[in-house]
Amino acid sequence: MVRNFNLLLIVGYGDYYPRTLLGKITTLLVCIWGVFVVSLIVVTLTNILAMESGQEHVKEEIFVLKITQQVLTVLERLELRSKLEKEAAFVLTNMAKIRLTNKRINDVNLRKQINHKTTAKLKTHMQNMKRIERF
Repeated sequence: MVRNFNLLLIVGYGDYYPRTLLGKITTLLVCIWGVFVVSLIVVTLTNILAMESGQEHVKEEIFVLKITQQVLTVLERLELRSKLEKEAAFVLTNMAKIRLTNKRINDVNLRKQINHKTTAKLKTHMQNMKRIERF
């Protein structure tokens, strides 16, 4: 039985084996301890290799996150540019209204009222443009 156990655990071919009870128990414990140590080494190597391949995956995720962040930045800039264009169109429209009002309306009081409302809108849109340009 001890020879079969030794052969099974690749301790030897059974040429040499313990004859006493203490020797047989010691051999059994050493064989079990050897299997335990070898299994720890295998598990440790497996974990080390798994971490290295996992680090590559993390690098890929970081790369994807950086690209995603860049894409979001470009999209935000495009959105701000669109808002800036709209505000610029409002500013030009209000400036044209003021100029046309001054040319076509002869009544001074009416011209002042229209210009006052248009100037207030113009100031609001100019402030919006400045706020957008800061970003």
